[in-house]
Amino acid sequence: MAESSWLWTTDGTGDGAGAGYTQANMNQIFRQMFCGNTADEGVLKNYLNELAVTNSTGRTMSVNTGGALVYGFPYYNSSAATVTLTHPTTGTTGYRIVLRASWSAQTIRVTKIESADGAAAIPAMTQTPNTTWDIPLAQGTITTGDVITVTDNRVYLHPNIQIEEAMIATGTRYLHVPCTSGWNVTDNAELDRTDSHPYGMIMEDAHTTQCFGSFYVPSDYVSGGVVIPVVYNAGTGAVNLYGSQTLNFAATGQAPQTPEATAAATQAVTGGQVTNCTTLQTAFGAITTGDHVMITFQRTNNAADTVNADCQMVGWLVSYVGRQGS
Repeated sequence: MAESSWLWTTDGTGDGAGAGYTQANMNQIFRQMFCGNTADEGVLKNYLNELAVTNSTGRTMSVNTGGALVYGFPYYNSSAATVTLTHPTTGTTGYRIVLRASWSAQTIRVTKIESADGAAAIPAMTQTPNTTWDIPLAQGTITTGDVITVTDNRVYLHPNIQIEEAMIATGTRYLHVPCTSGWNVTDNAELDRTDSHPYGMIMEDAHTTQCFGSFYVPSDYVSGGVVIPVVYNAGTGAVNLYGSQTLNFAATGQAPQTPEATAAATQAVTGGQVTNCTTLQTAFGAITTGDHVMITFQRTNNAADTVNADCQMVGWLVSYVGRQGS
């Protein structure tokens, strides 16, 4: 029979075998659904203490609490399990700590596998379906002085599913984009930054100045991107900064697209403080994943600018909705 299915009422109808389902049927269900790589994987991530192996004392190896799926068989360990390595007399000897599924014993147990006395090579596991199947937890060596090394080689379980973007939770994410250069439009000269202006590029009072930065829209971007200028007011009091912003952008191999822009407006800033200039922020608009974005922020010499002092361009805060953990 090429096709089969399980977990129907066992009344002899269709695939609902009248004799019920076998251990082999249930094992196959778990294995085909959850064992992406039958050979070595199986430890459950973030469950209890994940079967971590340590050398607790002397030659005793301790396997902490946790769970696993070994060739489709569920395993649970509610308290530390221990095995004791053999003291070698000839020379350094290799060992493994595994979970062993035994079909004849109908058990899964923590098991040690040891090389011949004096053979430092790590011994092989047994992986024979329907007889014995090992998955690794740790390996190492033990010397004639009982000095033990322990290397973690657990492989976590990976269900046989395809993770799609829509399955990954989204949340607000942030990038900081530094100001890399600037231009004094009034004096036709490059902007400067000195040790007396530690927060960013100097935007002189009573001058029209431009500050530049760039970034690449990351692959976790989903929606809602905004670019927020971040400015330090070197003056005093509660005043207004007058500025505007333009986002030029293009994907690799693409001609520059129509810029996204924020028209000149005032932003409330306070002397001696850093301000996220949300009034002057620019939305992504047509900008999307994979685009190169070139930012120009301009402080304009205008009567509406009441700072009456230099400001410093700290950079930009880019806020967007993105895939978490990607």
